[in-house]
Amino acid sequence: MNAATLHTVNKAGTPPALLHSCLRMSSSGDAILLLQDGVYLVGSPVLEQAIDSGRDVFVLQSDMEARGLVMNPQQRMRLVDYTGFVELSCQYSKTISWF
Repeated sequence: MNAATLHTVNKAGTPPALLHSCLRMSSSGDAILLLQDGVYLVGSPVLEQAIDSGRDVFVLQSDMEARGLVMNPQQRMRLVDYTGFVELSCQYSKTISWF
């Protein structure tokens, strides 16, 4: 099991204060999973910076599809299905939900 933390973000917000709080509390080696309305944050430059600083960013594919969103192939976020969500939850020693 990875000692790092999985952060789940399920709201976008304007401004994205929730995302900024999550990023302040996360660190290199942690992962961020966007789900529910959090998928609207896909493409955020702040998330690209988080990837540059050693965080993995995942997006729940079914939530993207339910909202009619498509990920740009240039984005470095990874789509996961529900099985992938469960695997992430098991892979990380802690999960923090941001909502």
